[in-house]
Amino acid sequence: MACSLMRALPPLFPKAMVSPVAATAAVQWYVAESDIAMFPSIGDISMNRITRAVMENAARSVAAMARAYSPEKGVAGRAPPLVGVSSFGGTAACVERVSEALIARGFEVILFHASGPGGRALESLASLGELAGVVDLTTHELADLAVDGVYSAGEGRLRAAGEAGLPQVVVPGALDHANFWVGSVPERFRERRFFQYNAQNLLMRTSAGEFEALGRMVAQRLNAAKGPFAVLIPMRGYSEHTKRMAHDLSGAEAGPWAQPEADREFAASLRKHLHKGRIEEMDLHINDPEFADACARIFFELMDAEA
Repeated sequence: MACSLMRALPPLFPKAMVSPVAATAAVQWYVAESDIAMFPSIGDISMNRITRAVMENAARSVAAMARAYSPEKGVAGRAPPLVGVSSFGGTAACVERVSEALIARGFEVILFHASGPGGRALESLASLGELAGVVDLTTHELADLAVDGVYSAGEGRLRAAGEAGLPQVVVPGALDHANFWVGSVPERFRERRFFQYNAQNLLMRTSAGEFEALGRMVAQRLNAAKGPFAVLIPMRGYSEHTKRMAHDLSGAEAGPWAQPEADREFAASLRKHLHKGRIEEMDLHINDPEFADACARIFFELMDAEA
């Protein structure tokens, strides 16, 4: 209850929580897209020399944040226009080059890691008027939304920037996989292709049917957008993982990760269901420099048209 109240406060407003769950995975639900500082209480909530010291440290941190806090820090006009860019490891080269181009044109950049809280934070800041535009290079969280993966950002993803009328460049970055924790793949997906990204995270290759649904999902959200947008589709691959081999759950090779015939279902579905805006299919990989340059150029065109 306390964290839900604090999540309603503006970004940068000082807020902290001392709790035993600060040392658990539950933090993602309590903090969500906010900037609540969580302090593990070490022991359960009772007063002793350990927990008292933790609470004193939390209080001192809030006092320091309060001294430094200024509501003006989040107001547009006192800093360069802020552009939101969604990011992920598999789209890093594109993200880096686009970010450099934005900074060179006088924009400030905030990156949102596409693992759930990042996407929710992007939508929150867009709705609060903190962003001047969005280069949504990594719409990956929609793949997790479609299959109930662990990196979903919820139903609000790809909505707020459009509702706010912000210029957007949208890319199906990393839509070629969803995420599950190792050992927790649902039974219905056990015959699919995977890649184990690290000790905890298992990537599942997106199927043609899922791409058709994702094209429809993206179109429905963008059809409601009040601002200008363009969708850029890299036809040679949506993430760096296209250069890898896929595996089954036993670890045996199951063929290449690259599946261009499945990827094409996204573009076909998007064209069928999108009723406005601009779609460009490019014979490039998402991490090709030329694709990043096109994303930046078209974003600047959208921004200039709005000026």
